Amino acid sequence: TIERTVDKLWTTALLEQAGLRVPETVVCESPDAALAAFRALGDVIVKPLFGSMGLGMVRVTDEEMAFRVFRTLETLRGVYYVQQTIDHAGCDVRAFVVGGRVIGAIERSAPGWKTNLARGGRARAVTLTSAQTELALAAARAVRADYAGVDLLPARDGTVYVVEVNARPAPQAADVAAAAQLACLLEASAPKPGNVSPFASFRDTTYEDFLASAAAIGPALALAGERALGATIRAAVEATARWAPSNTNLGLVLLLAPLARAELRPGPGTLRARLTGTLADTTVADARDAYVAIRSAAPGGLGRASEQDVAGTPTVTLREAMALARDRDAIAREYASDFETTFEIGAPGLRRALSDRLAWRDAIVEVYLTLLAASPDTLIVRKLGTDAGVTVQRRARAVVDAGGVRTMAGRDAIAALDRELRDEANTLNPGATADLTGAAIYVVLLEGGWHGRP
Repeated sequence: TIERTVDKLWTTALLEQAGLRVPETVVCESPDAALAAFRALGDVIVKPLFGSMGLGMVRVTDEEMAFRVFRTLETLRGVYYVQQTIDHAGCDVRAFVVGGRVIGAIERSAPGWKTNLARGGRARAVTLTSAQTELALAAARAVRADYAGVDLLPARDGTVYVVEVNARPAPQAADVAAAAQLACLLEASAPKPGNVSPFASFRDTTYEDFLASAAAIGPALALAGERALGATIRAAVEATARWAPSNTNLGLVLLLAPLARAELRPGPGTLRARLTGTLADTTVADARDAYVAIRSAAPGGLGRASEQDVAGTPTVTLREAMALARDRDAIAREYASDFETTFEIGAPGLRRALSDRLAWRDAIVEVYLTLLAASPDTLIVRKLGTDAGVTVQRRARAVVDAGGVRTMAGRDAIAALDRELRDEANTLNPGATADLTGAAIYVVLLEGGWHGRP
């Protein structure tokens, strides 16, 4: 699948064979043939045969420019991938296809012809029409992709073109970013009691906001191996703020960013061993950037701390700052313990559920309930106090004891718990537990769990 989608020529050929509309394309190996293609097609986009995020693409609209571009490619011994420009309204749609279903979509727009987010485009969550959904699924089937980003381009004349199918948008760094986005999408799509899902919204946050947030963090996490941890956290939170009206993923970003950096960390060892090194290497600068990110996201129930309060300027490393907060915050506790809960409860629980042939959605709910039953949710404790957190913990334990997603009685108990956790202000939202669930999903994906799914 990766080879079929990284090679644009192969992708285009497969899409055409499946009867899907793609922009007229010519691939050739000489500047004269490329110039002839330009003259036949008129306005064209010249793309690298391999690539992503809009890198290396150039629009050619006149013959003088065509001559310069094609002669430059000749010196580079490049293949000429020449595609007719489609007259459109400045926006396209990326549909996220996972396991034969469209689980979300975004519309990307820009004042110019490049709508790629990495090139400055903006995005918003959208709901596909039935025709667009079928087109996205057909494109994924054509390249035999289990999960993919399918780019649809609506032309001004009403024709919808399949422009690209990205199962692996770039090398290893993009895989790490894609796994993070998929983890966010899977976590948000599972109907976890007390949380936003496809079936339930909050007063100020919708399921579509979480889809947009999942898309937003991709570019930042793709660079996690190239820049400092704090800078990655800050970039991901700032990107999210451009897409979502309120804090949707601060805790999850704080957990995913070190995991992404650890995965991209050179050298041998397990993911957790590399994570230990990543956390040990954090700096005061990392703490400063993380503090800025936390303040900008404005999470609920933050409160004040006697040492290294987030409202001030830190003087210790990010890990040291997190260690000071470990008793009152589950995410901070992960930093202080090398992600003990994620690696010893969350990820193993998810693997067991998947090996028992539970669907991803049910497996994720089961892990979430297991984590919630293991300790009081720290977001609830910060908002309402320890007693409220312990009460919810005990209710989750009762649901697990009733069988959870595996029995009818358990499913009835899940529905009842969900009703109990919902109020107008979302004060009983076990948000920290949802973040830990997302981290567990990410670990399983990074360690190959998606390809080994039932």
